[in-house]
Amino acid sequence: MDQALFSSDSINRAEAKAIIQKYGWPTISEIGKDGQNNLWLLVPHADDDVCFQKQALAGMLPFRIYALTYGFHYVPVTAPQAQAKERADSLYTQRLIDSAQHFYLRKDFNQAYNYYNAASMI
Repeated sequence: MDQALFSSDSINRAEAKAIIQKYGWPTISEIGKDGQNNLWLLVPHADDDVCFQKQALAGMLPFRIYALTYGFHYVPVTAPQAQAKERADSLYTQRLIDSAQHFYLRKDFNQAYNYYNAASMI
C-alpha cells in the first residue's frame, strides 16, 4: 500500500512540476475548480521537495488566493494597496516555508507540517 501511494504521488508530482514549468500556475478557467484544488493540494504535501514548493509559490505570486466555500477564487492584483498586501503576504509565506524547511531538515516533521499548512492558508 505505501509503495502504491508513493508511486502515485511521484507521478502526480512530476506531472504538476511539468505543468507549472511549461505554463506557470494555471487558473481556474484553464483547469477548472477541481483541477485547481487538486493541483494546490499537491504543493503543501510535497514535503520532501521544497524546491518544487518554492517554484509553485513563485508561480502563484501574480494571484491573490481567497478560499471560498468551493474551490478557490483568483483576483488579479492591480491596485497599489493590493500589491503592497501581496508583497507582505508573499514575504510572510516565504518565511513560513523557510521555517518549515528548517524543521524538516531537523526531522521535526510535525513542526514542518504546521508551517507548510500555515503557508498554504495565506
